[in-house]
This record gives sequence, structure tokens and C-alpha cells, in this order.
Amino acid sequence: MKLLLENWNKFLKEESNSLHHTCPEADPAGFNAYYRIDRNDPPSIEQILNCWVKNGGAIYDSNVNHLRPALYQTSDLTPYREYPRGYLRNQPETQRYQDLKKDIEENGFQDPIIVTFGKNGVVKISEGNHRHEIALELGIEKIPVRFIFWQNVSKPSAQELDNLYGDDVQGPEEEQEEESQEEKPRMSDEEYERLMALILGKDWNKNNINEVLTVFHYDEPMTATQEANYVFLKKQAKKNEVFATRLENEILEDAGPEPMDTLIEALVRETPPLSNELVSSILGIGKKGIAFRLKNGNVLKIYSGGWFGGAKPGSEEEKFYASEKSKMFSADGSVSTLPIYDQGIANVLDAEVKFVEMAQVLPFDKYMDFTGRGSEEDLMEIEAAITTIKRVVLMAEVPDYYSPPANQVTLPQRIERAIRSIRRSKLTGPEVRGLTIMLKYVITKYGPEYLEDLHEGNFGVVQQTMTTNRPAFVLFDP
Repeated sequence: MKLLLENWNKFLKEESNSLHHTCPEADPAGFNAYYRIDRNDPPSIEQILNCWVKNGGAIYDSNVNHLRPALYQTSDLTPYREYPRGYLRNQPETQRYQDLKKDIEENGFQDPIIVTFGKNGVVKISEGNHRHEIALELGIEKIPVRFIFWQNVSKPSAQELDNLYGDDVQGPEEEQEEESQEEKPRMSDEEYERLMALILGKDWNKNNINEVLTVFHYDEPMTATQEANYVFLKKQAKKNEVFATRLENEILEDAGPEPMDTLIEALVRETPPLSNELVSSILGIGKKGIAFRLKNGNVLKIYSGGWFGGAKPGSEEEKFYASEKSKMFSADGSVSTLPIYDQGIANVLDAEVKFVEMAQVLPFDKYMDFTGRGSEEDLMEIEAAITTIKRVVLMAEVPDYYSPPANQVTLPQRIERAIRSIRRSKLTGPEVRGLTIMLKYVITKYGPEYLEDLHEGNFGVVQQTMTTNRPAFVLFDP
């Protein structure tokens, strides 16, 4: 009887969700098909996943984001946990877990849980497993969620979970083996020295200690700029779980099991913009990178990969930034060239951290807010207009890009549709011109695939041009 009631309630919930969730039709050219949802009454995770897998349907960043998350029942998210309670990196009895719990009790959720959807049909809580567990403990009924749409997502198997932390964390069905025997006497320092000399030679101590000090420690004190950035990043890592996790488990994953303080010090010392310029704030935290606002007015992005993926994550993005930098003072540059001031790879312990310092660009959705056009209705009309402009430019620049039935629409017909769509939106003439220049620039310089994931969070306006009658739009996060 209990199972019957549970199934009935699940059916009612799915029926209720289906009433207000309409998955958009797949884009004939293979682009993502963006749509909006009710953040206070969102569709189920399964419905969003099915829409993404079948039709490439992704939810607009302007609709659900860090500042405007969707609200989900805490218990409904449990099946999508990447790490169950027994496999959390910081177990409930640890100080870090308890500090986070206390912070949530006192201040609530500061950052939304991140649910990542894969085209391969896998969905998981990629950020916030600890916070979700704490929400269950505290009886918090609903928690904020934002989404990431990816090509392939993986969840660790039961065996992988068992091997995740070696002997540090036991599985939920296991118990720590109690120490039943007395602690064995340890080797004295003299005995240890003699043993190591026998194995490695009499000068083992001098050579190896010097080598370790050269690699992992710094003899020179930090500069005032390095010290300020070190302190700032340490504070962010302590109070922002998403920032700390992204830094430790993604960007500095190959740096080895070092304390967070050590990782941050090495990052600051070895990354030129962090070593030479003061950081004023964090602009954003993505799946593969972190963006900082610098006090010199520029933006610094450190990253390990990007949307393109591939055998060497981040290599395509690296090529894009290097190419843009080379165009700044050459005849190949244009108004849509992204101003790049520094770009490269920093060797941080054993990790290769990619970095790029660029001009400050206001993301398009924030530009809309800034100019008084940030309502959902305004954004829907403007996004539709940009989609039609993109299709016109694609057809004009890559005539054979569209295949049937999309290629049966002629270029004049597409232009006519774009004009109607633009007139319904609140885009100005200079903005339409700037957007068209940007789209044409990206297609001709890099290829149409660079527009497949175009959305209002990865292109924007160079801030110095915002008050002019010719705003310059650029792609800043390919």
C-alpha cells in the first residue's frame, strides 16, 4: 500500500510538472534550443534532462543563474547526488563540515547547488553535495539550484567511490577497523638517518631536502601585491565552498594533495597577473574556470578547460585567446576583437593553469539589466532577435551550412524574419549593427561551431564602448 501511494504521488508530481514545462523543438542547424521556466515551480530534473538529451533544450542563463536560482525540494535532489553521505570529502564529524553547517544555519544558502546535465543522459549534483547533506540534516524544505548543460557527464561507480579517498574515508556500509594492538615503537631519528643513507647514499639528506625546498617552498618573501592576493583568495576559499572546490578539484587538480594555503600561495606566485596586479573581486565561477576583476580595470580568467572539451581540455580556448591577442596590433584586428593583454600557462606545482587577462566585458544579460531591459519579456524578445540575426549571418557567410529542411528558407526570407523579430525587440540600431559585426567576425575568423553555445552569459559589451553610439560586442568565453 505504501509503495502504491508513493507511485501515485510521483505520478501526480510528474503530471503537475508537465503542465508548465514545454520542451522547445530541436534547432534544425543543431544549435542549442534555449527556453525559460518558472523558477519557483520548475519542471522536474528528469524533464529538463530529457529535453536536453532529445532536443538540445537548455535553460537560459538569464532565467536561472547564480542570482536567480530555481527552487527545488531538497529530498527530490537526493537521487542525483554525486557523493552520498558516506563518501563526502569532508565527513560530518570534521571541523570544515561543521563550520559550513553553522554558516548555513546562521546565514542560509549563499550559493545555489549546481546540477549538471549531460547529453549522454547522466545528471548529477556537481557542486553542493555537502550543502545538500546539511540541508537534509537541518530540515530545509527547499534549496536554490542552478544548471549547467554539458556534452558528457559521469558519476563515480560504487567501486570508484570506495577507492576515491583510499583509506581515509570508508563506505557507508563499512566500519573503521578498531586499533586492537598497542602502537608499535617508532624508529629513532638516528636509525632513520642510517637506513636512508644505506638505501640512497650518504648525501641523501642534503640533496633531497634541497630539491624539495626548491620545488615546494619559496625562499623569497611575497611582495605586497602577492600577499594581498594570497589573503584575499584564502578568505574566499574559506567562506565560498564552490570557489574552494573549483580551485582544488578542477583548476589545481594535478597539483597534488597539498593544503589549500600552499596551493593558493603557489597559484599567486606563479600566475603573472596574480603576482603583479591586485584582485578586487570574483566576477564568476564556471564549470572549468574562475574570473576575477582586477584593480587595473581588466579581468583575469584562470581555467582548466572549456566547452569544446577534446583530448587536451582548454586547448581550443587557449588558441582562441592567443589568436585574439595577436590581432590587437595587426591588420587582422577589428572592433569585435577581444582585447587580450596577457595570456599563457602557469606551472603551479604539478598543475598547468591556463590564464588570460582581458579587457573588462559586461556580459550581455547584465548589459540588458544596466540599460533597463532586464525583464523576462524583454530578454525573450531580444534573445529571439539575436537568434534570427545569427541565422542570417550564418546563411550569408556559410551558404551550405543549413541542411534540409532549414536550407529551403531563402536568405531574403531569413532577413525578413530577422527584421520582424528585431522590431518586436528593444534592440537599438547600433546594437543590431554591433551584434552582426561580432557574429560575422566569429564565424569568419574561427568557424560557425564557435556560435553553437552562444548565450547571453558568454558574450558582451566592452565597457569602454557602452556609453558610445557604437557599442562593441565581443565573444569572451568560447
